[in-house]
Amino acid sequence: MAPPRLRGTKDRPSTKDRPSTNDGAGGGGDPRDSAQSGAHAPAGEAPDSSTASTLQGTRFMLARQLLTRGGTFAVNVVLTRMATFELMGLVNQFDLLSATILFLSRESIRMALLRNASAAGGSRSSNSSARAVEDQLAFNMAFVPLALASLFVAGYAAAESFIPLARMDPSLRIARDIYVLAALVELASEPAFIMLQRQLMYSRRVGVEGTAFVAQCLVTLVLVLLSSSATGTVPLQQGVRIYAVAQLVYACLLLLGYVRQAASAGILPAWTVRKVSLPSGQQIFFEPYFVQIAFSFSAQTLIKHLLTVGDRLILVAVGIGNADQGVYKIASDLAATLPRALTQAYDYLDMVVKLQLLLGGFFVFLAPNYTAILLELYRKSEPGAASVLAAYCLYVPVMGINGITEAFLQGVGDGAAVRLQSYFLAAFWVVFVLFSYVVLVVGQMGTAGLVAANALNLAMRIAFSVHFIRRFFALDNDVGRLLTADQRVLLSRDFASRQTLLRVVPGNALVWGLFATAWIATSASKHIGGSIGGLMGKALHVVVGGIFGLALLGSIYFSEKSRLLARIRQLGKSD
Repeated sequence: MAPPRLRGTKDRPSTKDRPSTNDGAGGGGDPRDSAQSGAHAPAGEAPDSSTASTLQGTRFMLARQLLTRGGTFAVNVVLTRMATFELMGLVNQFDLLSATILFLSRESIRMALLRNASAAGGSRSSNSSARAVEDQLAFNMAFVPLALASLFVAGYAAAESFIPLARMDPSLRIARDIYVLAALVELASEPAFIMLQRQLMYSRRVGVEGTAFVAQCLVTLVLVLLSSSATGTVPLQQGVRIYAVAQLVYACLLLLGYVRQAASAGILPAWTVRKVSLPSGQQIFFEPYFVQIAFSFSAQTLIKHLLTVGDRLILVAVGIGNADQGVYKIASDLAATLPRALTQAYDYLDMVVKLQLLLGGFFVFLAPNYTAILLELYRKSEPGAASVLAAYCLYVPVMGINGITEAFLQGVGDGAAVRLQSYFLAAFWVVFVLFSYVVLVVGQMGTAGLVAANALNLAMRIAFSVHFIRRFFALDNDVGRLLTADQRVLLSRDFASRQTLLRVVPGNALVWGLFATAWIATSASKHIGGSIGGLMGKALHVVVGGIFGLALLGSIYFSEKSRLLARIRQLGKSD
């Protein structure tokens, strides 16, 4: 049974206002994935229910994330060892530019177009022609992000021409332009991405993204090795251009891969934008429902982006140098790699929260005592870098839980819930900026203080999302009113019992006691190893951490095995 959705029929236009199923755009059958129709699956896609397809997609995305992140870890070690902090700071600024173009151009539209991608949600038509018409309208609207981004870029170019302060150092302008071009190329792939995602073709999408990601890392590595000087480092301007070229390679492979996969699956029969007819006879390019939802998310998208990249914006705004920005980028990249890989791969709230909490235990109790050694692998031994990375390790679990809870809210919340979240996000942004000013300018806490400001920001967002989740599962909403009174009471009580702290926190007293013991032991081994010095001291410290890490994995396995397997079997039987 598909998870209940708070948005009800009031959010969706009535049948009389829906596009006509007799329009020529929707004729000719429905070449769709089996997750939608249960038959006539494209090659490589086995017939299955949407829940099973989602579970299969979970496995594909988890495997891709672990393989690409793990496989490129060694590559990134080499890259970071050969890059100066100043170079990483400049790369961070160009990444910020690219992320801003992509996020503001496509996020609200992507959320709207993918909001009803699953047939299990019950909101899509069961008629193949009607579904084809809906997909045509979604395909039409998927070109809007590229148009918006083109307007953004044109506006920035005009500002640069007429406003001297907006002009960039000519030596860096080529790299900036390549980053912008890469963003536009990636947005050109959005229509094919949307069609793959609406058909739940996870394996095809994951294959493309994994290939592009690995190619980006390899191109960067090869160019860095070819460009390195006698000292083993890369010149600043040349290094920035290398990262820009690698970003363009990634975007081009995404475009080619998505289009190829969508075309081979038969979901791009004609690469054309065309009108469809409403019953009233009106010809439209965009479905009003998609436009309405996109507009409802637009303000929140801007605020959410400011909150997401607010730390990097503040570093630039308060005049933090490129080298310090590079320290912060390395710390955030290293600390966030694995949890991002896992949180992007799982869709089910309760299981993900437990996994994230267990993963967070390693980052809180073990990782901070090994940041100095990790940075030595990267040949980065700046005095403050280890403390920043240690602080970021404590921030990682907060980041993971926020991603999970907000994803649930945005997946099931109606328009009113989304608008209310937008208002609160704006308030959280104000608090975040004020607190960042206090810790950076008044308290002079440096980038470690910015990590604390980020943690406060996400804690407020988690509190809001958890409040929504509790209200949602109280079933005093459109979903609850679809049930009988007895069903509503029984389910709401059951959900309430699952939200207690003891039910949410995984593991047992032994596991968390072992976590605490591991922190004490590794803290001691850190000081003892430091007093011994050299390779022997580091080896002792690493061995102690390895022993406790294996002990923790074993205790977690035996404490969670039966519950986790039972939950997976339960999800697998649902449809």
